[in-house]
Amino acid sequence: MSVFTSVQRLDNRILLWSLKHRDRQAVIRMVRLVSTSGDGYAQAATIVLLAIFDQQAVAYAFTVLLLVERSIYWLLKNTLKRPRPHEQFPSFQSVIEASDRFSFPSGHTSAAFLLAATLSPVLLTTSAFWLAPLLFVWATGVAASRVLLGVHYPTDTVAGAALGLSVAAAGL
Repeated sequence: MSVFTSVQRLDNRILLWSLKHRDRQAVIRMVRLVSTSGDGYAQAATIVLLAIFDQQAVAYAFTVLLLVERSIYWLLKNTLKRPRPHEQFPSFQSVIEASDRFSFPSGHTSAAFLLAATLSPVLLTTSAFWLAPLLFVWATGVAASRVLLGVHYPTDTVAGAALGLSVAAAGL
């Protein structure tokens, strides 16, 4: 059995377990909200707020890093073309409809971790230092929400986190 086959089997098990335990409506509402927070609004708001609070250099750097991350994300997603979970399990229906056809890597997760990794060093030098770890909690929540909503496999979100963190590390 190949490594990829083993990883796919593990992905399937984790995905199916998580979907089996998502039946409470309050949980679904919260998970949708967390997922929506990763739609790109947080990144756009961050750029605007950085510019307003006299952090133009950071706003510019984050914008450039976001463009790099989005380019790599798009290239990977459209080259690897991993089908979404509902395509592998025809009887399965995700809670939301994904904005595109392929699942690897998770763009929501990648952008969320890029934001967390880019802003944390800035926050750690201010009185709002306590927000830095919360950004990573939020990014992790975005990743988990994508799996719980049924639009990603766990490894899609791990790859997304790795992409966002790597682009941030390369740019900082």
